[in-house]
Amino acid sequence: MNKNIPLTGLSLEELEKFFRELQLPKFRAVQVYQWLYKHFVTDFSSMKNLGKDILYVLHNHFIFPVLQERNKEVSSTQETEKFLFQLSDGHYIESVLIYAPHRTTICLSTQVGCKGRCVMCASGKRGLIRHLTLAEIIEQFLFVHKNARSPITHIVFMGMGEPLDNFEPVCQAILFFQKELHISQRRITISTVGLIEGIMLLQKKQLKVNLAISLHAPSQKLRQMIIPLAKKNPLPQLLKAVDAYFAATRRNITFEYTLIQHINDQPIHAKELIALIGKRPISVNLIPYNPVDGVLWKRPLKENIIAFKSLLEKAFIPTTWRYAKGRDIQAACGQLAGVFPERLSL
Repeated sequence: MNKNIPLTGLSLEELEKFFRELQLPKFRAVQVYQWLYKHFVTDFSSMKNLGKDILYVLHNHFIFPVLQERNKEVSSTQETEKFLFQLSDGHYIESVLIYAPHRTTICLSTQVGCKGRCVMCASGKRGLIRHLTLAEIIEQFLFVHKNARSPITHIVFMGMGEPLDNFEPVCQAILFFQKELHISQRRITISTVGLIEGIMLLQKKQLKVNLAISLHAPSQKLRQMIIPLAKKNPLPQLLKAVDAYFAATRRNITFEYTLIQHINDQPIHAKELIALIGKRPISVNLIPYNPVDGVLWKRPLKENIIAFKSLLEKAFIPTTWRYAKGRDIQAACGQLAGVFPERLSL
C-alpha cells in the first residue's frame, strides 16, 4: 500500500482492506474506526487499546491528524464557539459551533480563502489559496465534536470558501457524514454564492441536501456589485437551476440576504425581491451586515430591517431575521478568515 495516506475519511471497509495489506488483524481496523467515529479521538496516542507495535505501523503508513487545533474562542453568550486550525502547509482555517434549542450546528470550511471575493466577506479578501481535502473537512467535525457540550445534529457548509467550487471533496464528505456518522442529508445545508454548474451537478449526484443561496440583491446589476462571481452566474439562469434542484429533491431552498445600509435595504429592494421570488417555495434569511476590516459598509438601521421583513411577510414569503451569534469573536456570517501567527497569543 502507499504510505502517508490520510486516515480520516476512510470507511470501515477501506480500513479493513488496508489492514489486510499490512497483515494486521481485521478487528484492529474495527478498533481504529471506533476510536475515530465513536470516540472522536484526534491523535494515535488516544487509541488506548492498540499496542505499541500496531501504533508504530499506523504512524508509518497513515497521516493523522491533518489538522492542528491552535485556538478556541467562546462568545459572551456561550452560544457560539470558534475553532482555529492550522493545516500541514501552514495555512489556517476556522470552524464554528453554534448552540440553539434542540440542535447543535457545526459550520465547516471547504477552502483556504475563496475566489468569490464577495465584498462583505472576510474569507475572500485574499482570493482562493487552495481547496481543502476530504480529510481536512471531516477532521473539523472530529475536533469540534469532541469539544461540544452536546452532540452535533446539523452541518452547514458555510465557513471559509465556496463549497460548490470544491465539489468532489464536499460531496464525498456529505456521503461520509451520512453513512459513517448517521447525519441525514436533510440536516445538511450547502451555502453557495450561486454557482449554476455546481447546483446542476449536485442534482445529478442525486444528493438531497438543503441549499442556501447567497443572493444579497434582487437584481443582476446590484448582485454583481456585491458578488463578482454573479457576472458568470446570471440571475435568470440561477433561478432556473434552483427551480430544477427543488423539483428533483424537494429540499429546502433559502435565499440568504445580507442587509447593507443604503445599498440593498430599502423598500424598493424588498419589492424587487418579492417579484423575483414570485410563487416559488423559497424562504428568505435576512442577515444584518457584520463589519469586516477594510469594508466601509454599515449595518442597516433596525427600523429598516423591520420594514423590509414586514414587506416580505405581507407577500407570504417565509422570512427570518438571523440573530448574529458570535459577532463578538468574529464568528458571524462573513467574518471568518483564518487567524495568522502574528495575531495568535497562545
